[in-house]
Amino acid sequence: MPARVHLSPDASAALVMLEGRVHWHHIAGAMVGVYDHPDTRPDVSVLWDARDVTHLVIVPDDVPPMKALIERLHPALDGGRSAFLVRREVEGELALFFARLGPKRRREFGVFYRLEQALDFLGRPELPEVTRSDRARVLEVA
Repeated sequence: MPARVHLSPDASAALVMLEGRVHWHHIAGAMVGVYDHPDTRPDVSVLWDARDVTHLVIVPDDVPPMKALIERLHPALDGGRSAFLVRREVEGELALFFARLGPKRRREFGVFYRLEQALDFLGRPELPEVTRSDRARVLEVA
């Protein structure tokens, strides 16, 4: 699956794992899975792990639906932090583009190349309740 969302049992943290060939609809599905979930807290810490992305397929026609989704999810995006963990600069630049798209919000965004830096930005030494808990909710986006 190109996108997998792990939401912690208390909905305070999420891990989004992107891999392989990723299109806009995979990212959109992951965003809905995190930010539109009824239990998600406004201050949710989200780690977007894009280190295993081989192809990122975003075309100009994707921008209007991107902006529309971000506007719809604005209340859930107006707080907390999102860390984007990437291997290449192109994924980092695209993450920052997403962060700037739509209405101004208080959510803080950061792009990182090392897991430790991303977790430090999120204020978490690790995300055990997301990655290891059998109570965590998992959503796969095809």
